[in-house]
Amino acid sequence: MKRFLLSAKCLLFVITSFFTAGTASAALTLADSIVLGNGLCPTAITINPVTNRVYLINQAGSTLNVSVIEENNLVAAKIPVGTYAYGICVNPTTNKIYLTNYSSSSSGKVSVIDGTTNLVTDTLSMGSSPYGICVNPTTNKIYVTNYSSSGTVSVIDGTTNSLTDTVSVGSYPYGVCVNPTTNKIYVTNNSSSGTVSVIDGTTDSVTATISVGYSPNGVCVNPTTNKIYVANFNSGTVSVIDGITNLVTATLSVGYSSQEICVNTETNKIYVSKYNNNSVSVIDGTTDSITDTVSVGSYPYGVCVTPATNKIYVANNNSHNVSIINGNTNLVVDVITIGVAPQDICINPTTNKLYVGNYYGDNILVVNEDKTIAATIPVGPSPYGICVNPTTNKIYAAKYYGNTILVINGTTNSVTATVSVGASPYGVCVNPTTNKIYVANNISSGTVSVIDGTTNSVTATVSVGASPREICVNPTTNKIYVANCNSSNVSVIDGTTNWVIATVSVGASPREICVNPTTNKIYVANCGSSTVSVIDGITNLVTATVSVGSYPYGVCVNPTTNKIYVTNYNGYNVSVIDGTTDSVTQTVQIGKRPSYVAVNLQNSLVYLSCFSDGGVWVLEDKVAVEDPSSNWSEATSRLGGPNLTVSQNPFSHSTIITCSVPPNTLLTNLQLTIYDLAGKLVKSFPITQLPNSPMTTVTWDGTDNNATELKTGIYFVKLTAVCHLAHLEHPAQAATASAVTERSEESNIISTTKKLILMK
Repeated sequence: MKRFLLSAKCLLFVITSFFTAGTASAALTLADSIVLGNGLCPTAITINPVTNRVYLINQAGSTLNVSVIEENNLVAAKIPVGTYAYGICVNPTTNKIYLTNYSSSSSGKVSVIDGTTNLVTDTLSMGSSPYGICVNPTTNKIYVTNYSSSGTVSVIDGTTNSLTDTVSVGSYPYGVCVNPTTNKIYVTNNSSSGTVSVIDGTTDSVTATISVGYSPNGVCVNPTTNKIYVANFNSGTVSVIDGITNLVTATLSVGYSSQEICVNTETNKIYVSKYNNNSVSVIDGTTDSITDTVSVGSYPYGVCVTPATNKIYVANNNSHNVSIINGNTNLVVDVITIGVAPQDICINPTTNKLYVGNYYGDNILVVNEDKTIAATIPVGPSPYGICVNPTTNKIYAAKYYGNTILVINGTTNSVTATVSVGASPYGVCVNPTTNKIYVANNISSGTVSVIDGTTNSVTATVSVGASPREICVNPTTNKIYVANCNSSNVSVIDGTTNWVIATVSVGASPREICVNPTTNKIYVANCGSSTVSVIDGITNLVTATVSVGSYPYGVCVNPTTNKIYVTNYNGYNVSVIDGTTDSVTQTVQIGKRPSYVAVNLQNSLVYLSCFSDGGVWVLEDKVAVEDPSSNWSEATSRLGGPNLTVSQNPFSHSTIITCSVPPNTLLTNLQLTIYDLAGKLVKSFPITQLPNSPMTTVTWDGTDNNATELKTGIYFVKLTAVCHLAHLEHPAQAATASAVTERSEESNIISTTKKLILMK
């Protein structure tokens, strides 16, 4: 199927739908929620106040990862970090993140993550049951609580990543925090007769033990006020400790199951997550009184704050999301997941709308470019394959158990026709040039149904291999390629005659297939052999076999960058193949059970549906958005310069380029040129009207200066000119002045460009 774009920068979004909820308070509200996917149980959370990145532990059984959340609330990376983690902290000075890998045996670890690369750079042996962790950015020392009856705190040197000391504290040490100003460390001892141990960071020795509530868990300190706040889980209280006298100065009742706690040093507010109450209590640090309670997700666990933005992040363990509390607004919003088990995915490059089929949700979601849901189209049980014709703006969805193809109008988001095809339709693709739709019917005696897009009727049925799964078309050659899963081969169909003209043996159990119309290469994901077969579209021969991750499922190509993206279902990652060398150049970790993948040439994004996460990952191919001719003068923005608009973009046959000039601007020596992605000049247009007229237009038919048709891809139209701009100034300070006087005139070489997408 045709799915028309990486850097290690991954942007996970879960498609959102907003609704108004009851406001928690006039001062403090829930601002947003980040959905992480089913099966992920977020626990501890921390933030780097310098980079504004949030780091979140996600536990799923015995395996886990750390989600890195950017300031725009999108997940930038997921870092695998071993098994069973509880504590996490960050040193904003060194941009290192430290995480405890809990183990009741002697094999407990601390993972060290580089905040720049999001890679684990070291793993330190800690002994039994490392749990809480904190860092003093001033001394670069890390403190780890070892949760056992004979409790200890391990001290790590952040420069050498070596264990320098072990301090004996109370029974079952749990939480730990540090006051970098006084260099004192506070440890909650999670026994029924709860205490807090105070450690001197200079000598690494206990200087005081303070009695607090039952089963103290979280602890935090405000270095400005030198107050320490302790969340006592079983007594449902918060103890407030004076850092000078080491005395409890207040005990606040917040309700049972107070779990973790943090402080905003700018506003002097303290936030307490209440695990069994699905809420967060807000404490005023000036009066040491409870001022608010905010409802969040299910079983809130970790909590952290960004003082600069006054946002509080709460990890909801059971609802698999992160609530974001805004201390400044009165609006409450929430977010729902993309649906249940998202399957196939495609995008219309003309409208920039994304279509996602929810297999168990019995619907298709239409997603806008800003990631909001434009529509939810009910289609009944088991939507499988999905494709779009950008020319007609029609979407075609295969109903696996209904033996039908649904035709959806992309303008109204409604089903306009139902076409009966063969048994168990699976994959579907469209040739926008011929307006024919091809459906792979996944039965042992496999067939392909051919549908006329104008009449919505089946015009032919073509016999292919056993259990055809996916299907794609090369609109340039009008050949259709069918991946036959059980016969481990690919059927090649001539789109003019609807005859099978070749059968190509590939790897074991081919599932997904795609074609690059520019290079005329076909890529086949073989889930049984964990390989991708590369087929030459001219000879119909396999020219390369590329090893990828475990159980490759989906595959798509960016014909502009000549990159191929392969989702590895069991590997939780994506392999990126260079189409020139047919070799894997990068492997990117994403969500659980990545399935299908789509590429958008308009904004250079790669969309990947993750079956078990219930979400869609978005990856950005930075190479595809670079402008090779972006070396013109800064006077473009300073002087106002000309403007370019394009009538159709993307376009297949022709598009009209309009050049306009702002008032009081005179342009001479105009040049309108078109470059390919490599920066090569492919087309020049003579411009003669603009100096005497505010607007002119040219039509580009997708050919170069030799009238040769160019290939599908990204191009740049550039308008350059000498700009003579008369600066006009109105002396507002002179009340009697009515005349506008000319101050000066400048001449500058200026340029403006626009990206064009040609789709042949």
